[in-house]
Amino acid sequence: MKGLVTLLMLTLATFTNAQDLVLNNGVYELKIVENYKNTTGQKLYEQSLMALSDLVGSKEKSKFNIDIQDKEAGTIVYKGGLYLGFRKTNMQDVNADITIKVRCKDGRVQYTYTIPTITVVVTCAVGVTETIPLSELIPEYRYKARLNYVKKTAQMFGPQVEKEIKLFHQAIVNKTKENEEDDF
Repeated sequence: MKGLVTLLMLTLATFTNAQDLVLNNGVYELKIVENYKNTTGQKLYEQSLMALSDLVGSKEKSKFNIDIQDKEAGTIVYKGGLYLGFRKTNMQDVNADITIKVRCKDGRVQYTYTIPTITVVVTCAVGVTETIPLSELIPEYRYKARLNYVKKTAQMFGPQVEKEIKLFHQAIVNKTKENEEDDF
């Protein structure tokens, strides 16, 4: 029980220190800097790369690919889609289209999540997808969907993006710290 309370407190502390999703040039962005004691930028780069490799694709249908991997600069860029969920009513899969930029320096890592759109795939109608700018969903729905039944799905999943990104971020941080301690 004590461990559960401690874990909850650490999680809440992380979320209160985290930035909020900010609209920047029409695209939502979330920047978070995490501190890692006594760890070189090179080691953090390696640990972050391993953490991202372990996690991307682990959330069911999420798919990411490395776009840039620069060891000397300590920069990793992943692009892909974070699976948000499935709406059974109209058989729709929803993904947040996202770019994850990781910059490593001695003792700290800056994570930048850029989320321009969400994509709704109607699985019962072959080839029907709709990509919706996140700026048209948050803070209020303003998008004119070409398919009327996409509206409710977009209204449901759009506001969940920030929470899902923060949960995914926490998983990356936890995995990076786990790699930090795993020095065989």
